Amino acid sequence: MDEPDAGLGTLTSRPVVFTVPFLVVWLEILGVFHGFDLPDLPLGPGAHIGLR
Repeated sequence: MDEPDAGLGTLTSRPVVFTVPFLVVWLEILGVFHGFDLPDLPLGPGAHIGLR
């Protein structure tokens, strides 16, 4: 997959294949947390960290 004539457009468009699905998955996770009102989910034993 050597592309010696790859320009700036090629180099910037390659990571989009990974970035867009990553963004979609994280937005879905945040949507689930927001939908179930889970910002007050405890992160460990005795540690109640959340937004109020």
